[in-house]
Parts: sequence; C-alpha cells; structure tokens
Amino acid sequence: MDDNKVSVTLAAPAKIGGKVLSAGVTVTVSAGVAKQLGEPFDTSDTPLAVDFDTEVEEVAKVLADQRIKDAVETAVATIASENEKLVAENDHLRKSLTDANNAVATISSENEKLVIEVDRLGKALEDAKAEVAAATDNQKDAAGTITDLRNRVTELETALADATKPATEGDPAPAAGKATK
Repeated sequence: MDDNKVSVTLAAPAKIGGKVLSAGVTVTVSAGVAKQLGEPFDTSDTPLAVDFDTEVEEVAKVLADQRIKDAVETAVATIASENEKLVAENDHLRKSLTDANNAVATISSENEKLVIEVDRLGKALEDAKAEVAAATDNQKDAAGTITDLRNRVTELETALADATKPATEGDPAPAAGKATK
C-alpha cells in the first residue's frame, strides 16, 4: 500500500473507501486518490507522483497516437472508397465518350454516303428532266408531223376525189401528172 498520505478537504461529495463523504470533510488519502479528487497539492517529492505523471503522459500519448491512427485509417479508407467510385465513374465516362465518338463516326460515314446519294439522285433528276424535255419536244414535233400528214392526207383525198370524178363536157382536162379513169 502507499505510505505517502495526504490530507484533502472534499470540495464535493465523494465515495472513498466504500463510504460516501460530504463536501467540506477532510480525509487522509494516498497521493493517487488525491489527484483523482482534483485536490491541488505538491506531490513532486513523492515517488507515486512521478510515476503517475509519467504514466498519464504515456497513456495520453498512446491514446492520441491511436486516435490519430484511427483518423488516418478512416480518412484513407474514405479517400480510397471515393477514389474507387471516381475511377469507376471515369471508366464509365470514357466508355460513354468512346461510344459517342463511334456513333459520331458512324453518323459521319452515313452522312457522306447520303451526300453522295443525294448528288447522284440530283444528277439523275436533271437527266430525267432533260429526257422529259426532249420527249416533250419530240411529242410536239410528232404532233406537228401528224398534223402535216393529216393535212397532206386531206389534200391527197381531195386530189384523188377530183381525179376520179367522171369528166363531163365542159370540164377542163385533168392536170398533167394526174391519173384519169
């Protein structure tokens, strides 16, 4: 047991040696118990005080080191977890970007094909318009030729009718080159 005893006046009720004591009571206790009670007194000359202070410092250092270690581990775990999430998101975004670039390339390629096809169809349309214009001109020419031929048929029918009429006295003679009956 501790031989270094100190007299302490209690500032508040306390339980010492299994007994509850009121504030204001003076008790004799060991230096360690006195420190626990918070009584200010000089214990530097007692061996228990040096050991107690050293032990408190060592425990405080261990507790502080453990808290720092725990805080660092928690922070590193949080950062690692966030980093994993960001790496996964980055991979997802890279894939999306690659997919978008591939889609743009495909659309660009298809667009080039469509431009070529539009040009080809534009030329085909111009050729078709030219053919329609030529056919329209040919139809007009054919209609004119048909009209000319119908007029010529009418003239020939009239000439034939005139040429096949029986000659009567007083009728002039048929023209040269015209057939007579």
